[in-house]
Amino acid sequence: MACRLVIGMILLQLPIAAHARTFAAGVRLGAGYVPLSEWREFAEYVLNSSYDSDRLALFADVYGKASNGRHGLKANAGYIATSAHLTWVFVSMPLPGTVARVVDWDFSGFPLSLEYEFSLRENSVATPFFGGGPSVYYSHLRTHVRVPYASNPSFPIGPYTGEHDGWGYGFSGYIGQRAVITESLLLSAMLRARWADGMAFTDRDVDTSIHFTGVDLSLGLEWNF
Repeated sequence: MACRLVIGMILLQLPIAAHARTFAAGVRLGAGYVPLSEWREFAEYVLNSSYDSDRLALFADVYGKASNGRHGLKANAGYIATSAHLTWVFVSMPLPGTVARVVDWDFSGFPLSLEYEFSLRENSVATPFFGGGPSVYYSHLRTHVRVPYASNPSFPIGPYTGEHDGWGYGFSGYIGQRAVITESLLLSAMLRARWADGMAFTDRDVDTSIHFTGVDLSLGLEWNF
């Protein structure tokens, strides 16, 4: 169902590209909040543990845009990076002793988006805009486990590293403002909200979901051709 919805939204936007009168390319950098709620809930089941995650996730985008008047179709390739950490102390078995273990999770998302964008004014020095659309995600999780303390010297201390990747989908919406720097160069600021299950097409039901749901604020440059 989700896959059909993504494909349907893409097909609805193709007529804009077919009748485009102007083209642009841009790059954006920003930071935002990605709560990783599922991983926080998972950590709550681990006794004698503490959990924390990055206060800010990092975002980057490159895109191309075809416009017809105030209507635009934007193809966007993005990057999201954030991390979380879990520390807990437990009594090991069958090797008796107290162990402190630290797990670091590094999350990376690579969304490919096709978005509709509407500008509230045309050929203006300052132009408000809004838009949104579906995305397909390639996501990667790197898990690093280390044991900084073990009372029993026979306990294996690692470290250990694991990798997991997969595909998912999401949707985003945004508002922003563009300002003219030169005839062909624009500066823009954008606030975006997204819902995204980064491995929805790959994960099993028993896996903890990797959601890149959150909000971000970014600045960018756009070149008109």
